[in-house]
Amino acid sequence: MPSFAIDVLAPAWSRALLARMPEVHEALEMPLGHGELALTTRYGLGRALRERHYAQAIVLPGSLKAALVPYWARIPQRTGYRGELRWGLSAR
Repeated sequence: MPSFAIDVLAPAWSRALLARMPEVHEALEMPLGHGELALTTRYGLGRALRERHYAQAIVLPGSLKAALVPYWARIPQRTGYRGELRWGLSAR
C-alpha cells in the first residue's frame, strides 16, 4: 500500500472498478461526459479540489480539457502528456 492517499477523478462508470482497488482512497466522479467543454463546471471543480491541498495530479487523458481541472485546483505537481497546447498546464 502507498504511504499517501490516492484519489481518482474519473467517469461514473469506472467507480465499481476503482472500488476494487485497495490503493484508491476515494473515487471522485467527473460530472462531465467525454467531449464536454463546460469551462464553468471545470473551473468550479478545480476550485472545490483546491481545498483538498493535493500535492500531485497525474492527468492521463491527452486533452487540454483534462489538464484544466488540476491547473485550476492549483496542484503544484501536475504530470501528464504535453499534447493539445497543454505545455503551460502540466508542470512535468
